[in-house]
Amino acid sequence: MPTLPLKPDSAFSPVQMAEFLISAKVPMRLACNGSNGFPLVASHWYQYQDGLLYLAIHSKSHVAALLHKNPNCGFEIAADTAPYRGVRGQGTVSLGREGAGAQLEGLILRYLGSTDSKLARWLLSRASEEYLVCITPTWITSWDYSERMDS
Repeated sequence: MPTLPLKPDSAFSPVQMAEFLISAKVPMRLACNGSNGFPLVASHWYQYQDGLLYLAIHSKSHVAALLHKNPNCGFEIAADTAPYRGVRGQGTVSLGREGAGAQLEGLILRYLGSTDSKLARWLLSRASEEYLVCITPTWITSWDYSERMDS
């Protein structure tokens, strides 16, 4: 199993990092390099497995076009409510078609719980137009302000 390139000052140990990435069900904020020279941040459902982060994005999306031009990205996975803790890092992206539909279905099950909703059916109707996105982190770190907030 690949190990995460964890920064030494990370609040989470490697095991805690993996547990957080597997259990957190908040979207990832993905930052890519915009064509205007400014970063573009977009939220995406993700899944963590064996040191890699996986997404599914529509092949005709602006984010897909930007990632094709420049595979470097930043990411953050954190809730907007207390206790404030999360993960951030940078990595490189690979885009491919193989496995994209299965990844999309897995993400729908992870975030929606079933494929029976109108949204799930609509997303699955476009599964053949999705890219499987794999982010290989170049570095990753975490923060956890839980103890500070206990009062």
